[in-house]
Amino acid sequence: MKKIFICCGINRSGSTWVYQIMQEALSKKSLADIGFVDKDFTKVYDALESSSEIILFKMHSFSNELVSLFEEYDYDLIYSHRDLRACMYSLMQKTDKSFEEVLAMPFFNESVNSFSKWKKYSPLYLSYDMIMNDNIKAVNLIFDRLGYTSSDLDKVVEKYSMKSQQKRIQEFNNTPSVRLKILLHRLRLKPMPKNEKNLLHFNHIQNGSIDKWKSVFTVLHSEMVESRFDYWMKFFKYS
Repeated sequence: MKKIFICCGINRSGSTWVYQIMQEALSKKSLADIGFVDKDFTKVYDALESSSEIILFKMHSFSNELVSLFEEYDYDLIYSHRDLRACMYSLMQKTDKSFEEVLAMPFFNESVNSFSKWKKYSPLYLSYDMIMNDNIKAVNLIFDRLGYTSSDLDKVVEKYSMKSQQKRIQEFNNTPSVRLKILLHRLRLKPMPKNEKNLLHFNHIQNGSIDKWKSVFTVLHSEMVESRFDYWMKFFKYS
């Protein structure tokens, strides 16, 4: 029977890293690796019609398309999380937008508010703090959840270390076609270019700080985030 694996973590919480580890764990299986899925589920349905036994993709916001799929197919979810104030600060750096502009971003609000729906399907929760500070444990939890083992977790951790990721981004950015796409993106003429295989984009990694937001946000900023996303913040004990 086919099985669906979804990386569904919150934006800027290490979800791309989680997705890459899931790719690594499933790489030797009969896998349809779809990448990022938003509103269009065509690639998902095509993969379900293929001979692949496992379907892997990433998405942030829950889609009602998933309800019938979860009734018909076996599935498993991994949800990464991080203090939303840190997520917002990372988005501010990444997009060069203000606190107010990021707080108003529809995709971010939709992603956070999707949590109550993801939660119904019992995902594995992984914190950004663990991903950054105890990534061997994080890798082990992902592999265990997916039902696979690795003979050398240290090599997996090194393969997806911050240094290795930065090298991948640099190599991606240095290709002529991507340099042109970056320019067009900065002129707001094209969407942000990303590597469709590993989902890294040209300015993906910031400083990786867990608490940098505390020296930037005002008390009012913090209270606004806690008030708007009260349930989410309390569930993960970030309040």
